[in-house]
Parts: sequence; C-alpha cells; structure tokens
Amino acid sequence: MVESPVEAEVLADVMPVSAAGLEAEVRVLRTIAEVEELRAVWTAWEGHPHSDIDFFLMLLGAREEILSPHVIVVYRGGKPDAMLIGRLESGEIEFKIGYLRLFKVQARSLAFPYGALRGNPSEENCKEIVRAILESLESGEADWAALNYPGTGSCLYKKARSLPGLLSRDFGSVPQLHHLIRLPGTLEEVFKGFSSAHRQTMKSHGKKIEKKLNGRLKIHCFREVAELEAGISQVEAVAKKTYHRGLGVGFDNSPRSRQVMQFYARKGQLRMYVVYDGDKPIAFWVGVEYGGWFHSDHTGYDPEYRDCSPGTYLLVKMIDEFCKEGLQGIDFGLGDAVYKSRFGNDSFEEAKVDIYARRPKGMTIKFFRCLTAIVNVAAKRLFSGTDLLLKIKKRWREHLAEKSAARSDVNTHKSA
Repeated sequence: MVESPVEAEVLADVMPVSAAGLEAEVRVLRTIAEVEELRAVWTAWEGHPHSDIDFFLMLLGAREEILSPHVIVVYRGGKPDAMLIGRLESGEIEFKIGYLRLFKVQARSLAFPYGALRGNPSEENCKEIVRAILESLESGEADWAALNYPGTGSCLYKKARSLPGLLSRDFGSVPQLHHLIRLPGTLEEVFKGFSSAHRQTMKSHGKKIEKKLNGRLKIHCFREVAELEAGISQVEAVAKKTYHRGLGVGFDNSPRSRQVMQFYARKGQLRMYVVYDGDKPIAFWVGVEYGGWFHSDHTGYDPEYRDCSPGTYLLVKMIDEFCKEGLQGIDFGLGDAVYKSRFGNDSFEEAKVDIYARRPKGMTIKFFRCLTAIVNVAAKRLFSGTDLLLKIKKRWREHLAEKSAARSDVNTHKSA
C-alpha cells in the first residue's frame, strides 16, 4: 500500500531516527500546551498504559500533589528521538522495613512512572536524559528523582546508576523479577508449557471449586462506564476482606481509584472480573487491556474460599478468553509472587532507581532509603534457602486478612 505524501510526512515526524552522527538537543516540557504539541509523536511510540498521554494528562488535572509536567525530550536532526515522561510532585515519602511503616518526609520529587521511556532507547539518548535529570536536581527544582523500575538490562537503568556522582547515586536499588505470560493461540497450548504437576493441580482446583459450589459458580466481567459502580461494589465486597487491605495496598474504593477506573472504562480498556458463589462475590481480578496486553492491577479472594482457589480458577478462565481475543499476553505487574512464577512463561529483572540532589534534604532521603533497603535485603538473605520467610509472610497475610474480614463484619453490623 502506497502512503500519501501527508501520511509519509507524519510518519517521518514521529518515527525515531538513527542517533549516529546527529547532535542531540534536549528540551524539558513543563506545561500542558508543550505536551500537547508532541501528542502525535507520543502516541506513535509504544509504551505502558501508565505513560499513555491521555492517562498522563488526566493525572495532571486530578492529583493536587502534581505541580507540573516534567517530560524530557531528546531531539536529533531537529526531530524527537526519545522521551522520558515525568512529573514534578510535592508530597510525602514513606520509609518502611518489610510491611512495617517507620516515618514520612515531605519533599519535592521528579516522578517518572513505570514504562516512562518511549521512542529510541539508545545509550546516547539515555545518557542525555539522565544528564537532564541531574541538571534539574542541581538547579533546586526537586530534592530527588524516582525512576520507577526500568529493566536492569536497559541503557536507562545503567546510565541512571553510573552517571550520577557518589553523593547523588542510588546504592539501595534492589532488583526484582517481573513476570509475564506470553499467550499462544489456545488455552491448550498454554497448558502444554506447564509441568505435568502444575497442569494436574489446576485441573484439580477447577473440579474442586465446581463441586463445592455445585452449579452456583459464575463469572462476570464489568467493562462499561454504565456498570462501573456495580462492579466496584462487587470487587470492594471481596477486597475489604483481603490481607492487602490490612497493609493499606491493593484495590481500594477511594475517589482517586474511581477516577482511574472511570478513565479506563471510558477508553474501553477496563477489565473487572468477578467470581461468584451464587450472588456472593468471592474473588476478583482487575486490569487494563492496552497495546494488545492485559496489564494486571489488583487481584484478591475471600479467605473463606481459600481451599478451592477461586483466583486460580479465574485466571485460567481469563487466559482462555484472552487467547480467543488474540491478546499477546498477560503482564502480571510489579512484584514477585508464587502464582506469577507458576503461570508466567517469561520474566525479566527490573529495579527502582533514585537520584538525589546534593542538598541536605536530598542527602537525608538518600540515607534513610539506603538504610531501609539494606535492612530489607539483609533480612531476605538471612532467611533465603529456607521456608521460614514464606511461612512468616503467609501467616502475616492470613492474620491481616482475618483482621480485615473482622473489621468488615463490625462495620456491617454498625450500619445495619
């Protein structure tokens, strides 16, 4: 198919160019008008839903802690070649050891979301981007910069770890695995990639939950704006009983979360799956379909149904549906977990990287972040090679789930 002259001109403007022999020019976009000027380029380059331009602009208008855009663009030959999407924010930084919250510090930060880099991720471009971050920190624009989990094999990660001086450099970066499941054509092909023991376990879980619920088992996926409130209420009925709620993480029914879900529902990207025992919701899985992938956000189940694994049953049904829809795979999101490693057939290593301003507040933040990271890593190494850490985490999660369920029952009785 032959492109029209206009189409060819648009493609020429948005496609990354070769960096070889072309001098770099760096520009930092700090206004919405400047961001909109690069909409065609931004949307032409693939990326994560968290770095989508419409999602980015929605957050700018919705979050009071966001002061302005901070999008670093590298031009070569007068054309955009790469960009790192970010925001200037003012807020609290929380320091934790494991699940234990210690204290908070108020600071200004440059926040670069997951998948912030779009365009040509060359070594030369990443060097220019990190230099621009350092210049903003040196100018006093922020106290620190947070790059949220670039891959440890990427040029961006390597330059963010090597270019800053000793005072600004992050020594507390802890790599972790990111799991994916790449989907072939059918569920049967997915199953063939699992061990025989895993296949047998999944089949037994499916039979067990179907037998236990005896015809009452059903699944519904909430997608549309019109059914959003109903979906949220069904998911919340389960989420308030989970250990995630005890930790203050996972799915929450806050105005901020609702705004995000409304955004994705309007875009036709929201997927909110709920498993039922009759009319009672017992498990959920919430995520976003973007760029041919299902990006998992939140999942959980009612502890009362732990023995029949409703989450595993739901995941198998989702995989079957995604194969039929032709999706490329499931991105399980940040963090390692047993179910992610069991179902995932691909993974890569990533790590959060911080860069600190060489001023008192920046150095204070660096000291405590490195200290808590060292303690967390030491604790994991101490228990590595044993089942003790997994047992402690499992028991702690069960305890939090019990507390959340009890708190839910008390609130229900109070409102009755």
